[in-house]
Amino acid sequence: MRQIKVTADDRPVRKAKSTARRKKPVSKARQGRRFNPALLMKPFTKALAMFEALVLRKPKRKTTSKKTAKTARRRPPGTIRKIAIPAAICVAIALPVGSAGYYIVANSIVEKSANWISDQVNTLVVVSGLTVQEISVIGRKRTSGTDMMEALAVARGDNILTFDPVMAQQRIEALGWVSEASVMRRFPDEIFIRISERRPFARWQEKGKTVVIDRSGAVVTRSKGKEFLYLPKVVGARANEEAAELFDILAQSPTLFTRLHNAVRIRDRRWNLEFDNGVTVMMPEEGLRNAWIRLGNMHASQQILNKGILAIDLRSGQKTYVRLKSDDAEFRKVAGEKT
Repeated sequence: MRQIKVTADDRPVRKAKSTARRKKPVSKARQGRRFNPALLMKPFTKALAMFEALVLRKPKRKTTSKKTAKTARRRPPGTIRKIAIPAAICVAIALPVGSAGYYIVANSIVEKSANWISDQVNTLVVVSGLTVQEISVIGRKRTSGTDMMEALAVARGDNILTFDPVMAQQRIEALGWVSEASVMRRFPDEIFIRISERRPFARWQEKGKTVVIDRSGAVVTRSKGKEFLYLPKVVGARANEEAAELFDILAQSPTLFTRLHNAVRIRDRRWNLEFDNGVTVMMPEEGLRNAWIRLGNMHASQQILNKGILAIDLRSGQKTYVRLKSDDAEFRKVAGEKT
């Protein structure tokens, strides 16, 4: 027998048990889910096949008869039904509504119904006593009663419920003498009015026509009665608006103010004062109060308005210019006096 020596290196060694977990075997279903590059090309191959079938290869023409072509063009019965049913409903509603509207318009049904309702309401109002029987006015002195009744636009026996106090107030305040008015209904049958009248302040002449104005310049009346001749008169465009300021200044010298005949507005800038003896005093555009005081002092010391003077010019603040009458000027030249 042949002797074989066995060394320590030649001894079989047992493999150590691995602590790592063994992988479970992958099932066939999961193997199919793995990424496969061939799947990406599948849509492109299908599209290429369809392109070849439609473009490269000419499809065969189908022969259809005329009957089948005509029937193919017709709409399906469901579509016609969808259109016809709403149209029929609209026509069924529109015909009675339109005929009823035409009948109402042709026979004035609405107007007749409104008149009938109004007559019934008026009858009920008369029976209940809600009609105008009395009109009371407080504060009226110069306002015409006829003008007042025309502005009220109401008569005895009218329905007090349909009377509009606001509109009546506006019409009354449009009257010349009335500055403020209040109108109210006192049930069951009275209309109560309270008015405040304007006070005549001056006469205003423009373009040859003279009217009476109040302090604010509003036209009060166009009457030419003698009862207003005592009022001072202003002449010219917009003279009515500036009259109050002028007369407040002139009232500081009552003696001269009572002799004023006309106050003429010149170019809406200044005044010319015309006195009862024909003397005209030209007032400045600015410094009206000082010029009036100076004129009052001259008249108090020299009686300048009573002398043979035609006009006095006070437009210069430093000097006073006087224009003499022609006869008086000749007399002074003969006497050797300075003029």
